[in-house]
This record gives sequence, structure tokens and C-alpha cells, in this order.
Amino acid sequence: MNVGGPLRAEAVARCVLDNLKRTTTSGVAELENRGSDDIWIGPSRGLAKACMPVFPDFSEDIARVHRYFVMLDEAAVVERGNESLGQIEPARDGHWFISFQTEREVDNPLPQAATAVGIDMGIERFATLSDGSFHEPLNSFKRHQDALRKAQQAMSRKTKFSSNWKRAKARVQRIHHRIANVRRDYLHKASTAISKSHAMVCIEDLKVSNMSASAAGTTEQPGRNVRAKSGLNKAILDQGWFEFRRQLDYKLAWNGGWLIVVPAHNTSRTCPTCSHVSADNRKTQAQFRCVQCGYAQNADVVGAINVLRRGEAHLCNEGPDMARFACEVNGAVRPSAAGTC
Repeated sequence: MNVGGPLRAEAVARCVLDNLKRTTTSGVAELENRGSDDIWIGPSRGLAKACMPVFPDFSEDIARVHRYFVMLDEAAVVERGNESLGQIEPARDGHWFISFQTEREVDNPLPQAATAVGIDMGIERFATLSDGSFHEPLNSFKRHQDALRKAQQAMSRKTKFSSNWKRAKARVQRIHHRIANVRRDYLHKASTAISKSHAMVCIEDLKVSNMSASAAGTTEQPGRNVRAKSGLNKAILDQGWFEFRRQLDYKLAWNGGWLIVVPAHNTSRTCPTCSHVSADNRKTQAQFRCVQCGYAQNADVVGAINVLRRGEAHLCNEGPDMARFACEVNGAVRPSAAGTC
């Protein structure tokens, strides 16, 4: 995509930071002085109080971007002809997110790492790797639930749609926004570290919606241990497993790696030494001891080892090229493109 020349992402970010608080006129003037490789975005004078960012109308020699009025809880796409330049998305806490889309050709990346690893997802340990290392859970919602409860109680005491109620609602929204941001930041840091350290990552195909389903049941058939299951569901949803998997997918592709998704059944009940499968192998949540050969290890580490072996077996079943990739993950032997298998 060209906007009077190559559209550089770093130039876009620089212009946004430099000109966001300036007026439309001064922003366009500085853009024209900088050159055609940059694009500017800033608040309109008429909408400055509402903090609604809009794209100005550039001169024809730079680009012609049509201005869109953004309605509440809707997103606007900024276009030039038939090309999509970006999207403005509102958030419930009053923040606005602006994304730019660019097209460019890049060479297929080669992985810098030469190792493969399996990951077992959990609650006591957020992610346990097959090499024995693990990431502690963040539990973002649990950390902020007291403040959130107090804010929600304060909002419930206010007259609905009054000024005090709107301020209390904004406070609740800010807490929710912080919970999401803290969790997202943690997931990005963890996924980045793993994707840069390993060329192949195997992960469980967890059905989070099924795992976090309510156990309340119906009036005719009420559920059992509803309170305990509710707490477990809250802890599962607080981890962000699917988002973690999504981030691993594209970050490994950026680094030339490979993400393998394998079935999750019996990964923590299978002995990695003798392959004996039994529920008795895991008497407690944390400890694994094989009843047949006596192998003992942390249950999460055992699960990660089995996930890695299933991923390697999956690649071996895909053909000789994939089998070589599973055995020698070093960039010299790799598929033509990275992605999820």
C-alpha cells in the first residue's frame, strides 16, 4: 500500500506521538514539510472535547483520506479509494485505538533458536515447560476483584444515569480496563520470551469454553459443587489461555518457528517412561508417580513432556520433511512457511 510513497509503520507511530495533541492545521502543515512518507492523525477542533480522533483531509499530492464520524460503540474504517488505511475502534472506558495496515514483502524468517518445547497450561502454574521451567500465574482479576467489588457497590447506590452514577460507572470501566491491560502485558511478555527461545512449541488444544461451563444445572436436575466449580471457572478465565496461544502462533511465525497444537486428553496421566496411562498415576494435583514403573516427577512437567512428544509424533506422521524438522529444529531443515499445525 502506498500513500504518496512507502507507508512506514515507524513513521506513522512517530507522527501520531508528535502531533496527537496539535490542531489539524498545524499537523497537516508539518506533515507536508516532513515529506510524503508520513501520515498524521490528530483530534479535530470540533471533536476535541469528546477525545474522538479523526483523520484530516490531506492534499491530493500526499493522500486523500475521507473523514468518518465515529459513533458510540462502533468502529470506523478509514479508506483511500478501495484501500483500507486504518481503523478506529472505541473502548468502553473512553480510550480509542487506532490501527494502521501496511503491505510489504519480507523474507521467510529463520529461527534463531534450535530447541523444541512442550507447554502444559494450568492454574497453579500458568505455563510449565517440558524443560522443567515454568511461569507463575498472574491472576489479574483476582488481584483487582476487591477494588472492583467496591466500585460496583458504590455504583449500585447511585441514581441511574445521574452524574454521580456516570462517574462511578467510569471508575468500574477503568478497573476492568486495567485488569485486561495487566493480563495482556503479562501474556505478551511470556509469549515473547518463549517464541524467541524455542523454534518449535507444542501446546494443548484446550477447550476453554467447555472447561469453564457452569455447573448450576437446571431446576429439575440441579448441579453439584456449584460454588467450587464457579471459583474454578473464574480462575480458568483469569489465565487467558487462548490469547496466550494466539500470541504464540503469530510470534513464532515472525521468528520462523512452528506452533503445534495437540489433543490434551491424558497428558498428565501418561507415564513418559513406560507410557502407562492410569488415573492412579496422579494421586495429587502436583505429584505424578507411575504405578507401573515408579517414575516420579511434577505432574505439570510430565504433562509438558507428553505434549512435546505428541507434537513430535504429529510432525512425524505428516511426512519425512516434517519428521526431519521435528528431529532437527535449527533453521536448515524447516518447512517453507511458519504457522500452526
